Amino acid sequence: MDEIFDRIKDQLGLFNAMYDVVRIVDPIRKIAYLMDDSGLDITKSVCHGFWQKGSPCDNCISMRAIETKKATTKIEIKGDVVYLIQALPLDVAGDGYVVEILKDITSEKIFYLDSQQPNNLQDYIFKINSQLVIDPLTKIYNRRYIDERFPGDLSRIGENDRGMVMAFGDIDHFKNVNDTYGHLAGDYVLKTVASIIKDSIRETSDWTARYGGEEFLIVLNNVKEEKAMKIIESLREKIADFDFLFDNERIRVTCSFGLVAVLDNKGSFEELFKIADDNLYQAKIKGRNQSVI
Repeated sequence: MDEIFDRIKDQLGLFNAMYDVVRIVDPIRKIAYLMDDSGLDITKSVCHGFWQKGSPCDNCISMRAIETKKATTKIEIKGDVVYLIQALPLDVAGDGYVVEILKDITSEKIFYLDSQQPNNLQDYIFKINSQLVIDPLTKIYNRRYIDERFPGDLSRIGENDRGMVMAFGDIDHFKNVNDTYGHLAGDYVLKTVASIIKDSIRETSDWTARYGGEEFLIVLNNVKEEKAMKIIESLREKIADFDFLFDNERIRVTCSFGLVAVLDNKGSFEELFKIADDNLYQAKIKGRNQSVI
């Protein structure tokens, strides 16, 4: 990292004169490097620690800069201080780093809160940031979040001896629900299934996202294959046993799941997803309402 700072020290010095905080971030490993004003000392820390958060940001601006290969911007708050952040992607020896430049804009008073918005600035900024990665119908994460979150989770496999399991599932015969009961009933089913999934996984380590339509991705971190299968099977049974009631109509809903156990960080999302998708196809062939790993 010293070599990287040496290469761009002059540019960082220019940023330091214009901005309040300048740091280099490795968004996949969630590490931030900060150079002091003298340019001689470099400190290393967890990147989200600056924001006084115990877990990575849901809306990671640096991860988005890496994914899009473009400068990106967002607003964030730390205590009572509001920052405008710009993330500028770097390509250093083939590794993806980001220069984050932060400007204190608290005194500029660029926000107006009306009666339809949260009653304090911190809630408002949290709301506008979370909307970027939350599916508006199901209130779980969206495809954008998958792109920003998964590479970091994958990179940390090996820090323990358990690994990760990815599950890809969908609602069986979902088109029949829409055709028989209407699209409002279909929306109700989607929202309810998403809620059951969210309540069935571990809040501190696992997450789920709507992949598209009636499809859901579930990532179980720090878990062995056998435990993951029990979690998904329990989830599948909850959905099959749930009393879906819409406009006095009882709707029977089941889901199928394809799983892949990830034991190292060598693969890509696309490679792992294909395996999970193939296993989901096998679950469909075998009669649906089951899980295949």
